[in-house]
Amino acid sequence: MTEFHAQQFLSLILISILAWVLPKRWQLHAVSSFTMILLAWFSIESLLLLSISSLIVFFGSHASKKLGVLVPLLIGYCAIQYLLLSALQLHGNDNWQALTMLGLAYYTCRNIHYIIECYTGRIQADATAFWHYQFYWPVMITGPIHRYQNFNRQCQRRRWDPQNASIAFNRIVIGYAKVVILANYLIATQLAGIIETSTSFFVANSFMVSAKDWLYLYLQFSGWSDIAIGFSLLIGIKIEENFNKPFLATNLIEFWQRWHMTLSHWCRDYVFTPVLAVSRMPFLAVTVAMSAMGLWHEVSIYYLLWGGYHASGIAICRLFQNWKNTNEYSFFISAYWHNTSRVLTFSFIVAGAPIIAFIENLLLGVKN
Repeated sequence: MTEFHAQQFLSLILISILAWVLPKRWQLHAVSSFTMILLAWFSIESLLLLSISSLIVFFGSHASKKLGVLVPLLIGYCAIQYLLLSALQLHGNDNWQALTMLGLAYYTCRNIHYIIECYTGRIQADATAFWHYQFYWPVMITGPIHRYQNFNRQCQRRRWDPQNASIAFNRIVIGYAKVVILANYLIATQLAGIIETSTSFFVANSFMVSAKDWLYLYLQFSGWSDIAIGFSLLIGIKIEENFNKPFLATNLIEFWQRWHMTLSHWCRDYVFTPVLAVSRMPFLAVTVAMSAMGLWHEVSIYYLLWGGYHASGIAICRLFQNWKNTNEYSFFISAYWHNTSRVLTFSFIVAGAPIIAFIENLLLGVKN
């Protein structure tokens, strides 16, 4: 565990205690205030960026509802966010990327969610509730991307529950076991060493390295999600699940319904559905949604190709499902097919990294 993660762990313990020791009317105020103090401690730039973004989003969202303008606000928010980020980057130090980016990808999605939900009338103006929603430490670093309406309901209903506390401790222990033992030791150290000495055959080695990377990513990300969900439950707030055994998926569509679910659902609601409604072209909508999901990780040619790769896989999967539904074969309902489809799905996902890297190198080679 790094020094930053150790500090984060201690801060989560403190904020969980703080959520109950004060009089009830001050508890959530204390959680949000402490979150702001922690942001200032780790990166004052992060606090400034989130604070300015929050003011723009809150006042702009409710003004846009009255004026009936949604798209200009979304474009304006993204433009201002980019300008602020660029200014802070120029002002930042050598540790800028590690510190100033705290929570950026997650609260950007939350802000867009808030803007759209306000415009549709599903959120009413409440500055205090919005403050609690924006400055909530358990989800700040690694998500999940929680929704405002559910979070606000949870805040209103929160109470100490020994059963939930037991579940929370269990999730926290499992989360740290995933991160420290399984991901950092077994995958990153032991398995990586085995792969390095196992084969010199390029294709097989690339496949095994990609499989190792996916397993490592899953254990790290789902582990930190478990930790965030567990500490949030200790505070009395049940937030959305982020993973549901994705490597047991029998097709690519099901995989993306199980992997990083809060981001997948966000892309479905705010990218896929609007593009489909306007274009009436499912493949275009899937491509834009998967590209948005890729660019959420990093703005690069690689992740644009990543979006196209997975969109193509989803389209092929949908075509196969339609064909399968019109051709009744007992083979497709057998346990053998379910297990085979899991292997095929995992193989498609793992094969993506070397294939996309190869195409990217070709494009860059042609460009140069």
